[in-house]
Amino acid sequence: YAQQVEDFSLLRENAFVLNPALAGMQGYIHGTATFRKQFMNIDQSPYTAMFAMDGEIREKHIGVGGYIIHDVTGPTGKTAGTVSCAYNIPLYKKYSARFTNGRSNHTLSIGISLSIVQYRLQANELLLNNPGDPQLYTSKGSKVFPDASFGIFYRWKDKFYTGISVPQIMGLNINYRGLDGTAQIKKVQHLNFLIGGKIEWARGNFSIDPIAALRWAKGGPPQGDI
Repeated sequence: YAQQVEDFSLLRENAFVLNPALAGMQGYIHGTATFRKQFMNIDQSPYTAMFAMDGEIREKHIGVGGYIIHDVTGPTGKTAGTVSCAYNIPLYKKYSARFTNGRSNHTLSIGISLSIVQYRLQANELLLNNPGDPQLYTSKGSKVFPDASFGIFYRWKDKFYTGISVPQIMGLNINYRGLDGTAQIKKVQHLNFLIGGKIEWARGNFSIDPIAALRWAKGGPPQGDI
């Protein structure tokens, strides 16, 4: 009844991890390192560590990047390595006056990422609702699977941007087997929506940068940030 994909507080700074279409959109080599620990006073509360880099091959309008992420939620966790590629399409490219420093004022980007993911289950940390029930797991479980994500992103100068992405496209079934049976965790597609921009004043010396995000997965409530 909750999302299966990592959540980030710094939406703009970590947007590339959630949407592969942002690869290369910064126009330079861009790196991000994030560590997020949730619910500090709760035992075994979730934490996420991530390192990402991306850049642009400007002559070919291609963005490339990748990231490594380590996510732990109580008895479950995952570690993933991901590579992303995006094609940045400059709109109105036949009008040279619309370009600034070789970049189009309007850019549409389409991206895809491929991942190798290790899913883990710590059997000895499971807490049963009824301690007398037969325990399914007798040892630690680990599974390695591929997965993919898809995204679209649009930017108008630095004043407005919006994007949508779908992680876990493959919808895999992760099976953990024990002496008393099998448990299946279905990986479902998520929907991430991002919108933001920049409002400048004082001749561009100051700005307000509003941003909003919506996340949704089947079976779980929608989540939003602003």
